[in-house]
Amino acid sequence: MRRVPVSDRVIRYAVSIAEATRPGREKSAGFVNDFIAWGPGPRASQYLILGAKARAVLHGRFYV
Repeated sequence: MRRVPVSDRVIRYAVSIAEATRPGREKSAGFVNDFIAWGPGPRASQYLILGAKARAVLHGRFYV
């Protein structure tokens, strides 16, 4: 699973998703700052990518 290639664009997208759900960030939506006390940490984007790799393999693809 970990050897499935991922483009830099997908990695940047996963990082931006994790960053956008952290309160107090510039990219965070208003409801995130209002209702969320703690957001995902740096490993969250790594696990998003690992999940995307697993889904790709389950669907018969060898790329994300």
